[in-house]
Amino acid sequence: MGKIDYLGTVTSVVGFSALVYSIVGEQYQLLAAIVAVIFLVSFVLTEAKIKAPIMPLKIFADRERSSAYVARFFFMGAMLAYWFLTPQVLQQLYHFSPLQAGIAFLPMSIVQFIAALQVSRLTTKWGNSRLLIVGLSTTLLGVLLAVVIGIHAGYTWAVALPMVLLGLGQGVTLSPLTVSGLANTDREIAGSASGVVNTIHQIGGSVGLSLVVALTSQISNAANSYHAALLIIASYLVVALLAASNILFQKN
Repeated sequence: MGKIDYLGTVTSVVGFSALVYSIVGEQYQLLAAIVAVIFLVSFVLTEAKIKAPIMPLKIFADRERSSAYVARFFFMGAMLAYWFLTPQVLQQLYHFSPLQAGIAFLPMSIVQFIAALQVSRLTTKWGNSRLLIVGLSTTLLGVLLAVVIGIHAGYTWAVALPMVLLGLGQGVTLSPLTVSGLANTDREIAGSASGVVNTIHQIGGSVGLSLVVALTSQISNAANSYHAALLIIASYLVVALLAASNILFQKN
C-alpha cells in the first residue's frame, strides 16, 4: 500500500484556499497572499523531494500535458465566471426570476449536449488538437459576440444567440482538454495526471471567477460591470487558445 502525502495535501489545500481569499477576501488580503505564496512554494518543494508525491513534478515535463493544464485553467476560469455572472445580470437588468434565469441557459445546455455527442466522430476526422482549437475559438467567438451586441439588446440577441456558440464551443472543448491532459502518461503517473486535471478544473474556475469579481466589483452599473467581465473572460479564452495552439504546433 502506498504512502499518503499528508504534507503535500495540507500545503496545497491551505495554499490554494489562501490564494482565492487573497483575491476576494475583505480583510487580511495581504496576509492571505503571503500565506498562499509560502504554502504553495512549500507544496512544490515537497513534491520535488518526497518519494510518493500526490503531484509528481514530472507530470509537467510533457509539453502537451502542461499546455492542456494551462488551457483548462483559463477555460474553466472563463466559463465559471460566465455561468456565475450571467444569471445575475439577467435578474438585475431583465428582471428575470431565478427560475427564468436558469431556464435562460437552455440554448447553451441543449447545444452543448448535442455537440458533446459528436466529439468522438469529430476527433476521428480532425484530430484531438484541431478539435480543441475549434472548440476554444468558437467559445471565444461567442463571448466576443456578446460583447459587441451588448446586454441592452435584449435576451434573444445579447444572451441566447451567443449562448449557442458558447454551448457549441464548450461541448467540443472539455473532452479534448482531458485527452491532452492525460496524454503520454505511463502507469506510474497516470493516476496523478488524472488528479491534476480535476484539480486544475476546480482551481481554475475558483481563481478565474475570483479575479473577475475583484476586477469588476467597483463598477456600480450592472451593464458596464457585465461588459467589463465579458472582456476579462474573453482574455482568459485567448490565453487558453494560445496554450492549445502550443499543443497543435508541437504535433506538427
